[in-house]
Order: sequence, then C-alpha cells, then structure tokens
Amino acid sequence: MIHLRSSARAGMQPRAVSATSTSSTGANKRPNQHTTLLAAAGASFHHNFHNRKNFASASAGSKPYKVGILGASGAVGTRFVSMLEHHPWFDIIALGGGPNEVGHLYRDVADKVYNACLDPKGIPPQYSEKKLLHPDPAEWKALGVNLVFSAVPDHVAKVAEYAFAEVGIPCFSNSPENRMGEKIPLLQPYVNPEHMMMAKTQDSFAKSEGFVATNPNCSTIAMTVGLKPLVDKFGIEHVNATTLQAISGSGFPGLSHAEMYDNCVPYIGNEEEKMEEEAAKILGSFDGSKLNFTDIKVSAICNRVPVSNGHMICVSVKLKNKPANLVEECNKAFDAFTVPEKVKNCPSCPEKPIRLFTQETRPDRPQHRLDRDYFGGMGVNVGRVRPCHINDVKFTILGHNTVIGAAGGSILNAELAVNEGLIKKSG
Repeated sequence: MIHLRSSARAGMQPRAVSATSTSSTGANKRPNQHTTLLAAAGASFHHNFHNRKNFASASAGSKPYKVGILGASGAVGTRFVSMLEHHPWFDIIALGGGPNEVGHLYRDVADKVYNACLDPKGIPPQYSEKKLLHPDPAEWKALGVNLVFSAVPDHVAKVAEYAFAEVGIPCFSNSPENRMGEKIPLLQPYVNPEHMMMAKTQDSFAKSEGFVATNPNCSTIAMTVGLKPLVDKFGIEHVNATTLQAISGSGFPGLSHAEMYDNCVPYIGNEEEKMEEEAAKILGSFDGSKLNFTDIKVSAICNRVPVSNGHMICVSVKLKNKPANLVEECNKAFDAFTVPEKVKNCPSCPEKPIRLFTQETRPDRPQHRLDRDYFGGMGVNVGRVRPCHINDVKFTILGHNTVIGAAGGSILNAELAVNEGLIKKSG
C-alpha cells in the first residue's frame, strides 16, 4: 500500500492540504486577500481554458482513456481535475487521497483549495461526490485506469510513480524527484517531443509497458519554449535568466498576503538549480537509446513577486551564429515557430505556441495579468526583443505556471504519448 499526501505546491516544496488545514473564509473571518486574488485569476483561467476550440464536448462514456489522479486534493491535483473536466480523450475515474483523506468525498477535502485557486463556482459536479481512494496500483489497474497524473509530494513520488509504472500504468508526473533519471523523459512537447520515446528504455516498459514521464520545473518550461526558436535557427552558447514568479508557484495556502504585500522575495528554494540542470536535459538530443545533454549553459536568478499567476523570465542570450539583422531575424524565428507535427492534433496544443509582441508595436508586453492565459494558459508569450551589449539578444518570456507549467504540461505529455502509441485504450 502506498501512503501519500496531496502536494500543495507547484515548483516548490510540497505542503499537505486537507479539509482541516486550509484557510477559511467563514462568516466570522475576513476573506484572505491572497486566496481572493487567486480565485479571481482562477475564474479567468477557467473561462479561457474551456473555451478553446480544441475541446469539443465529449461524454464520459465516449472518452477512450480512463485516468486517475494521485494527490487530487492539492493545488496541482485540483488543477488536473479542472483541466480534464471537458477533455475529449481522458475520463477521470479515480481520485487518490492521503491517509487522512481516503473515503471522504472529494468536495469535502478539495473544495477550499478549488475555490481559492481555481474557480469560484466550485468543483465540477461529476467529481464532487467521488470518494478519494487509496493509491493502490493493483486496485486502480483492476478499475480500468489506463494512465495516472501525479501531483504527490517529492518524497512520495519516487516510490509511488514507479509502483504504478511497474503494473503497466504510465505515470505523468509533476514532481522533481524523478526528472533527472537517466531513462526518464523530461518533456515539453513543443520543444523535445522525440524524448517521449525514452519511455521505451525503462525496465518497467519492457515488463508491463508502464513508464514514468515528467514535467520540467514551471519556469524552465516557459524559458525553454522561448529559447527553442533561437536554438533551432542560430544556436545558443549561454543564457542569463532572471525570473519574476507568481505566488501560486508556492502552492496553497503558500506564502501569505502579509509575506507578499509590498514585497518581492529573492529566493525560491532549489529553483535556480532546477532551471540550470533541467534546461540542459530538455534541450539535449535523444539518439534512440541514450540522451545527450546540450552544451548550452544557463545561469538563473529566481524571485517571487506579488502576482497571482504567471512566471516571467527575462533572458539575455549569447548566440552561436549571430545574424546581421539581429532583432528582425529573431522576431522572424519567434513568429514562424510552430509545434512539431506529432503534437499538432493534441487537444491541449495551440496552433501557435508562441505569441510575439514586438518593440515597435507593444514594448510594454507581455504582462502577467493580460497575457498569462494565452490559449488557456497553454501558450507562451515573448516580447521586448532587443540587442544586448554584453551577450547578443535579450527578451522577456511569460507563461502560466500552473497550466503549461504544471498540470497542463503533464496533460500535453500524455496526449503526446497517446499519439506515439504508448497508452492502451480502455476495454
């Protein structure tokens, strides 16, 4: 039996969330301004995400893949539930909870997190009455689960995720615990979809066709998408990156309003190391049997800022082959960037993964509030492209940290795995 507690963080150390540990906004208590801010942003996310053209209405019975969510009541777990509500391929049939949550109705455990972080309308009714289950791989296999999304704490992920893979249930993880494993794909499908086939090199795949695939860190995801057009067109020697990261990245309840009001925090535990190490793996090349890391070097400085959602990364880049018309050619590379062919039919994939703002037309963009929800949070924004007098070019990248940077990224990874024939259909 695997015992876990729901991860309450996206890109930070997890904090357990339960029905008794979350903050209240009852009649005798003043609403928490931090969670009110997140709720307003969540309503915007919910509207934008579910109004995308790719998400045609599909009944649960017509969805070919049955999924479970590990750590379903935390900040990332609830985001999975929200994003999968109308997904045309994936039907949630199992919600996993921690030892103190198993047997409770999902609404009783997750409602406060959902209201604070996602959508004031509350948990979708089809999941509200579901009971949280023990995350037992054999039992979930018997239920017909085809794949799981993992939002469990780091110390649990190393064991739990492999346990599901061992019984033939592919696991798509948000945890950093397994990201740098030698045979583990660290995926951003706009950037390195070919790395998905690393799953076939895992021992569990040979045994049962199960595997573990991981998301990068939320800031690393946005940064590597923004760098990819220049990697392809000119090559990159090194990158200096400074982040402005939203408070939602600290999870729920996360940093308090008192901590973040009129304040920025110039430290996020292990974040800089993650960005530097993970970028080398993501931008590397897979030859069919072994991954070769890129020689691109990244130096990162990470800061927490008082905005609800969205991670901004300001980068200065040294190119291997600097073009004569620097800004014009870089803008062309960003504007022409398209998703790889094997990702194009994925329901969560935008037609245009990068939205470009030029210095001539919109020098003040991207902005967190205006631009983080591009394509329901699954797109990345680039702006302020201009010469750098120390390196070559500098620009600003913005992505939604809990959508493309967390749950949405995992869902896109699973969609890619379906396209690659790595997931078995129900029945």
